[in-house]
Amino acid sequence: FNLLQSHFDKIYFYQTKARAEIDFIVEKDKKNLALEVKIQAVTGDVKRLERLSQRLKIDQFYVVSQKYCRFPKVIYPFQL
Repeated sequence: FNLLQSHFDKIYFYQTKARAEIDFIVEKDKKNLALEVKIQAVTGDVKRLERLSQRLKIDQFYVVSQKYCRFPKVIYPFQL
């Protein structure tokens, strides 16, 4: 959260009634980016975030993983 504060205009959290969530939705220059933070990403994390992002009409989304992972749409904290 502290890292994101210095780079983005607004930071949001999203959760459905069924408890599906997005850790951070950040906004910069009127564009949104969805971020889900994990120790180690798995394919289900990416698919879940993609579905929620599509539902919310968020074009860009990434799972932020602390540990190395070869999945598309997975980035690491130093890439933020």
